[in-house]
Amino acid sequence: MYLLTGVLAFVAAVFNVVHELRIHDGSLAVTVVNLAALGGLGVAAWRAVGERREYRRQREAAVARARESDAALQRLLEQLPCSVAAIDHTFTVRRVNSQVALMTGFATEAVLDHKCFTLFGPGRVCDGCPVERALATGRVQQNVKQEKTADGRELFIEQTAIPMVSEDGDIRQVLEIVFDATRKTTLERENRAMFVQTVEALANLIDSRDTATGRHSVAVRDIALGIGRELSLPADVLEEISIAALLHDIGKIGVPEDILNKPGRLTEEEYAVIRRHAEIGHNTLAVVKPLAKIAAYILAHHERFDGSGYPHGRRGEEIPLAARILCVADVYEAITADRIYRPAMSVPEAERIMREGRGSMFDPAVLDAFLAHVGRRSGEAAAGRFAGTRWQGE
Repeated sequence: MYLLTGVLAFVAAVFNVVHELRIHDGSLAVTVVNLAALGGLGVAAWRAVGERREYRRQREAAVARARESDAALQRLLEQLPCSVAAIDHTFTVRRVNSQVALMTGFATEAVLDHKCFTLFGPGRVCDGCPVERALATGRVQQNVKQEKTADGRELFIEQTAIPMVSEDGDIRQVLEIVFDATRKTTLERENRAMFVQTVEALANLIDSRDTATGRHSVAVRDIALGIGRELSLPADVLEEISIAALLHDIGKIGVPEDILNKPGRLTEEEYAVIRRHAEIGHNTLAVVKPLAKIAAYILAHHERFDGSGYPHGRRGEEIPLAARILCVADVYEAITADRIYRPAMSVPEAERIMREGRGSMFDPAVLDAFLAHVGRRSGEAAAGRFAGTRWQGE
């Protein structure tokens, strides 16, 4: 009996199956945990251990894959010939390739985990920031801007911001691709400067053929730009107006000088020849692609708001805004300049005539802008600003 008791106690101690030993009515009773149930618990425990091991293995494999994927992405970015940065929703730079350091002069460690606008911008989110727009819209955004390198050099850059959408649909980062456009921009500026110089040379050539004109084209340009600024037109439109004003009489190259410089009034036939200059100018410039819009303005600069002008009798907003502005500037310059058969009008008289053309010859809004422009100067200053020019511009 004691031997049996010892064996059972040993088994209980080893397998933790003995629940209670007690003597009941002089006999030994052993209460044990159901061995089948214990076996189930053991299997579950081993299964849990196995599952934890499998989870650890899968997690380690996933981390390894993520690291390899991250390394592969970085290798790919390093092959690109442009700067690339991954920027999160706080505008913090999380990843860059080596081209960033080459372009900007900032070392990689000086860029990572810093706000992009504190390194390359004004200390706040830049105006027109493509990263901000990509985060807000979820669409690719582009921008061109000027910034400084670490050593103070000025760069012109072209930015493309590509939103990186996660599996849950959130945009957590934006991949910004940046090209150094300094050389391209410099060439474009040089070409633009050369273009403007060519336009000015042509304007001088036009004015030199007409002895009554003098610096008419330049004067018309200055008035037209004043009107454009009163209308708050953007810079690119003002540039178009400037070029159109300088070239608005280029069609007079096709008009005989004896008509251009006739000291008296023109005959009907001669006036008909003069009227052709708008179409001649248009046809001359329309074949030059960068000047196609300018050609359209030149064609319409003698149209009148009420449709009584030439060459096509357009009216109202059928006439391009730039042409409506040129019309006002052209007429004012004509009546305030000396002509062969009459002296220049005074500024008050000229303004009265201009007001009389409101809604018939001139677009009311454009005329109001013109009067506001002239009104910024005193009568003497306005006369000194525009007098001394000569014009033959019916």
